[in-house]
Amino acid sequence: MSVINYYEELGISETSSLDDVKKSIKSNRRRYRQLTGSPNIDQRSMAERKMEVIAQAEKVFESEETRQKYDRELENSKQSSEGVPDSTPTNHSNSSYLDSARQAFYSGKKSLAYSYIEEALKINRNDADVWYFKAMISLEDRKLSDAELAISEANRLRPKNADILSLLGDV
Repeated sequence: MSVINYYEELGISETSSLDDVKKSIKSNRRRYRQLTGSPNIDQRSMAERKMEVIAQAEKVFESEETRQKYDRELENSKQSSEGVPDSTPTNHSNSSYLDSARQAFYSGKKSLAYSYIEEALKINRNDADVWYFKAMISLEDRKLSDAELAISEANRLRPKNADILSLLGDV
């Protein structure tokens, strides 16, 4: 079983102090609490997933002892998962890659989600939904230049869309 990398989820270094970790938890919670009420299903789902991860991270980083235990579990998980291939969609349509990307992202597999999005874009670069989702996960992962490019493409393909314009404002 794979262990969630809370450091990656919170956007912090594994060497961050416990106080810095707690500050990051607080700022992430404030950011994602607002997004849980979003009318956009992707944004809302991502925010709800993030709130669950933040709650779990708060328990893990409750004290130095619980953090050390988690660090050992994370290290063991990294060593045991090396060389294990991830599954790929069997039918190669644009929507199947987008669905697979969403599923991977919501289950905490960001790199796999990026791979699926790139595959979807190879099939059809004119799909605003794919560009929108790429922008959303890039922004979530603090890859601002990728997010800006992706949301600009989504806006070009589907101008005046409220969800796209909202995310464009966030970028």
